[in-house]
Amino acid sequence: MKLFCLCCISLLMAFLSVHAQDTIPPAPVGSTIYLLNDVWLMSAADKYGPMKCDHTTISASEQFIVVDAGDSTIALQGSNGRYVTATSPMRCTSTMIDHNARFKWVGLGTNTVALQNLKGEYVFMESNLLSLTCKSTAITTGSTFTWSAVSMAPQEEKAETANLNVFPNPASGNVNIKYALPAAAEVLIEFYNSRGALVKSFLGGLQEGTTRLNVGINDLEKGMYIVRLTSKGIKETKKLIVQ
Repeated sequence: MKLFCLCCISLLMAFLSVHAQDTIPPAPVGSTIYLLNDVWLMSAADKYGPMKCDHTTISASEQFIVVDAGDSTIALQGSNGRYVTATSPMRCTSTMIDHNARFKWVGLGTNTVALQNLKGEYVFMESNLLSLTCKSTAITTGSTFTWSAVSMAPQEEKAETANLNVFPNPASGNVNIKYALPAAAEVLIEFYNSRGALVKSFLGGLQEGTTRLNVGINDLEKGMYIVRLTSKGIKETKKLIVQ
């Protein structure tokens, strides 16, 4: 009985530990941060070459903007306007947020994180070369970073929403796009494919209240798309699967 109780306590502590990690928030989207591994700063000093973790002073090359990449992932945008990629060696060369530029923010404690790519591999500092790769399958000292803000994202008032809805989903042939505007305004609807390319767009009517549009999608290939609505003060996105 005593052994059973000890096992239960151990399982509970493990659960609480994992849960605590999950609740640690990432750096706010829009903030400019730097990432430190022990005494070395992550750097994209060479605009197109491999990234390093070998600097001890903060310049533009060590500063990254935190960008919302969707599905609870982030992207890191360098001072050159390009995104960090989860390659080995890592680079800061991507012009769009594709699957290689998306990372999961794994909280390990106050301002301490690991960055995991969509394959489950971690950003890692090669101790012998101080070069950055993304191939580690476990969190170690080489894949643990402390983040600090150079500038925090400004606090914004809660944005208005259009309650964008896309259905049916998955869809084929036609899809319904439904939204509601608090006031009459021009609406732009855009479709982006999984590579981030704009493949379809059109303008909605200047109508206040609820609008439902039936849109033909026979011209779209099968796959995942992002439907984005932009109106005055409103930006919303929804995923769409085309079958």
